[in-house]
Amino acid sequence: MNIKKLRLKNNWSQQKLAEKLNVSQQTIAKWENEKCFPRSELLPVIASIFNCKIEDLY
Repeated sequence: MNIKKLRLKNNWSQQKLAEKLNVSQQTIAKWENEKCFPRSELLPVIASIFNCKIEDLY
């Protein structure tokens, strides 16, 4: 997933992104390490935060 790249491009910590998405910092870390993936209902929210398409998250 490109979430880490997008997060770093915005100079955000995992914690800051977690707060925006109402998830834990550990959840963000798992997504970035591909241990798990965001729930489908979060994908449009994440894309909106990063001003990108859902496809750009992968």
